[in-house]
Amino acid sequence: MESNDKSQITTTKNDPITRTLAKTPYPAWTMATLCLGSSGLAARNYPGLPSVWTVIGFSLMFSLSGYMTYVGDFSNGAGTSTSWSLIYSLFNVERSIKSRKPLPIVMSSLALSNAYVYGKYYFF
Repeated sequence: MESNDKSQITTTKNDPITRTLAKTPYPAWTMATLCLGSSGLAARNYPGLPSVWTVIGFSLMFSLSGYMTYVGDFSNGAGTSTSWSLIYSLFNVERSIKSRKPLPIVMSSLALSNAYVYGKYYFF
């Protein structure tokens, strides 16, 4: 017996925006660009930013997770981006809020939003 319930049908037209974003490398690459771009300020001990080697390391990991997504490995790309976004947030959110500087707050906000977007795809 066939059901007429069409609520379970999904297409690319009605995918939520988070699922669509999680299938693109752009949020991860944006975070990688911000990390790499802030390395000059981190070298000068800008308030709220981690050390220069830390932002370079995060930049490499976000670039890698974006590349995984770019080549079509959505699950591993989302998992890697989620884990590194949560690690960045765990170690840097408090410092960035206390600094009250825009760049560290934007970077922490982007890390939390990446954790949400990619985490929702990976876990749900």
